[in-house]
Amino acid sequence: MPPEAIMLCKFTIDSDVWSYGVVLWEIFSYGIQPYYGMSNEEVIKYVRTDNVLRRPQGTPQEIYDLMLDCWAINPTDRPKAIEISNGLERWTPDLSAQIE
Repeated sequence: MPPEAIMLCKFTIDSDVWSYGVVLWEIFSYGIQPYYGMSNEEVIKYVRTDNVLRRPQGTPQEIYDLMLDCWAINPTDRPKAIEISNGLERWTPDLSAQIE
């Protein structure tokens, strides 16, 4: 949960971007539960003190950088959906030639 949701109960498209960064983390960690072993209170303290999830093993740096962008403390610094899409498309190998 993004800091603004924790502290202000404010949910916006920008807070959805934070959550999307966590979903990316879950995908690249092969379904590991984020903040595993932490209580809700511990997660809140962890996020409020500007901590982020560590890069899952084997995750390309450019994908982790995208996650970090999604977790920017200032909501307006987070990427827009099109920027996330473009970042993922740049990373995704072109498979169209292999399909034919």
